[in-house]
Amino acid sequence: MEISIATIDTIFRIASQGNAIKILNPAPLKPIPLDTLKKIDIIVPNEGELLRLHSFSIQKELSGSNNEKIKQASKSLTKLGVKTIITTLGKKGALIYYGDKDKFEIIPALKVQAVDTVGAGDCFNGCLASALSKGKTISEAAKFATAAASIAVTRKGANQAVASVRSGAKTVFIGKIGKDTFGDQMLSRMRAEGVDTNHIFRDPNEASGVALIMVDSNGENMIGVAPGANFRLIPDEIRIKSNIIKNHVVSLRVNCYSKI
Repeated sequence: MEISIATIDTIFRIASQGNAIKILNPAPLKPIPLDTLKKIDIIVPNEGELLRLHSFSIQKELSGSNNEKIKQASKSLTKLGVKTIITTLGKKGALIYYGDKDKFEIIPALKVQAVDTVGAGDCFNGCLASALSKGKTISEAAKFATAAASIAVTRKGANQAVASVRSGAKTVFIGKIGKDTFGDQMLSRMRAEGVDTNHIFRDPNEASGVALIMVDSNGENMIGVAPGANFRLIPDEIRIKSNIIKNHVVSLRVNCYSKI
């Protein structure tokens, strides 16, 4: 399910009017305007996304080992306005950089036998948002999310909203689907898990978004996305939901294919 940069910027602008914590998972990555970056409290990329985001935004070559490059990129991006960067490191866990404290914190993952890594990112972000909504610190939330993601890769399935609900958070899903059976089935399954789907928009002229997930024998995955109706979610529709956005931890996953 993918939304445009224009819509994401509107969501973060509205969220800034209240007490919402603004989280962005930039996957897969495209250039993000500096004005949008400045509105983000926590950005959660993987290693590759962090380095590409640095390349897009800073356009300065990094040097040293991969670990040194991650640290350099984290420091540079927080200078653009992002408060905290949590870089997910797969089976190694996660690395937090607190821009205001100039401090790194390593969060180790649990040692498990991975079956399917597709759900790791969704689980991490959903559980991170859930823990933050309960007043946990970023460190506490990241430890919880890392442990949950470690467990998630031992089974199949992926959905950020469902992960958030299962970790105990009240979760509202705002997006757009088509008027089709797939969209109806998706909402039905999310409602069955306890996700509030009463704030969904419908587009009669566009199909619901879908993803093709390919997993190799080692559990590594590649995801191809056709965003469909959700990419047609526009800023004016987001403004209708402003009261909800202001009062929640806002977790977004962004894919930028073109401008609305």
